[in-house]
Amino acid sequence: MSTGIVTLEKQWNRNRNLFYLIAFCAIILLTSYIPKDDNKIVTNCKVVDKDHNGRLIYSLVDKMPIFKSKRYVSFMNYLVRNVKFSLDTSLVSYRLDVEFDVLDNGKIDKCQINNKSVKDYSIIDKAVVKALIDMPNWIPGKCKNKNVIVRYSFTSTIRFEQEM
Repeated sequence: MSTGIVTLEKQWNRNRNLFYLIAFCAIILLTSYIPKDDNKIVTNCKVVDKDHNGRLIYSLVDKMPIFKSKRYVSFMNYLVRNVKFSLDTSLVSYRLDVEFDVLDNGKIDKCQINNKSVKDYSIIDKAVVKALIDMPNWIPGKCKNKNVIVRYSFTSTIRFEQEM
């Protein structure tokens, strides 16, 4: 009987040591994920410019601006419905590279076609800029939980159907 008790005691000591080792490792792992400074806000905001009032303009923020229904498809549908122009040429496709600022109140500002001066805008460029300026307010972008100005850009290709 005494050998059985000694064996159980050894097994208990082994299991207890294993339990302490697992508990120690768990504590080390859990404490390694605790942030070192709870007051510090981690942000991914990237400044690209300043406006005429000296306010920062961002290209990347914690929460990007959102158009109306919170979907990019809705933004493109808006453009399709609101870009109106008449075209009497044999164009098959037209590439647009557009840039605009979404202000901290959601309004659109500084809408432009990249790599072109205003005097060089085509009929299509002018129609796109007009549609963007007349666009309803966006939900503004946020950096450190504060509304900020965000420079938004997109490239699109318009394809025209040819009548036969």
